[in-house]
Amino acid sequence: GNVPIAHPYPPEQVGKGNLDVPDTVLNGPTVIDTTLRQGDVLYMPRGYVHEARTESTQPSFHATVAIASHDWTLAGNVSELVSRTLTSVPEFRVAVDRSIGRAAAATTTSDQNGHLSSLQTQIDHALDIIREKVSAQQIASQLSIKYRRQNDLSCAARTELIREETTETVNMPSNTCNDGKVEVQVVGPEASKRVFVGTVVRASTDEERASVKPPQRPANAGPSDRGLTVREETCLPLMTVVQRLKHDPNLKVKVSDLLSLIRDDTETASLGMVCALSILSFVRCCVELGAVAIVS
Repeated sequence: GNVPIAHPYPPEQVGKGNLDVPDTVLNGPTVIDTTLRQGDVLYMPRGYVHEARTESTQPSFHATVAIASHDWTLAGNVSELVSRTLTSVPEFRVAVDRSIGRAAAATTTSDQNGHLSSLQTQIDHALDIIREKVSAQQIASQLSIKYRRQNDLSCAARTELIREETTETVNMPSNTCNDGKVEVQVVGPEASKRVFVGTVVRASTDEERASVKPPQRPANAGPSDRGLTVREETCLPLMTVVQRLKHDPNLKVKVSDLLSLIRDDTETASLGMVCALSILSFVRCCVELGAVAIVS
């Protein structure tokens, strides 16, 4: 396939901003034409023009993980190292003589040549410093710092997600009652933050539903009853899940298994429209509003 710009930097990405995709690319050969399914991963090399679409009758959700590969290029790393090296020298932090580049500023050709000669001397000095300070070992050290910083950031984020998942019941939001007992919050906004695919839920009790305060609405908002807003395509299966939970107060189910409650129900023809992310988001909303409770 044709690549408009080899290994582009962010401002050079065609199809974004003011850069159009060239006709030679749009009308050129297709490298990959495939259907991705749940769990598939497609690697897209930097600079390749691509287009994604879904079947009109099916929902689709995908996550794009962009790797800032331009941060690891030789050009980028040399530029960083050269800039850091030269800006550490006071001589190179001074503005270039304003007569250079402005023909009217130089009184004679001799003066102009003299300014250019002085500038070239500075450039030669700068190049000598660059040859001395910029080396493969320096680039390696710079990359090592980048890798360590990137890994530390990523590791911290992953560790926090794992901690939340494994301690969701231990660190459940709670209130201290007047008698000194700790009451775990199983409904409401704070409790909803502890809902994951492995969380076990049940129908909430009347007392639990009554304990959830209605969400505050802007002063200029019109009157509206508190409730769930669900897309028509997914309304039937999702609301059926809630009804099944309410029908059996003793029923306790993992979020990931909720759809199994209605999988054999012939009335839920739109079951295929509900993915794992949909059910998780729906249950979090239900817990936030008090319709569903976490099993503590």
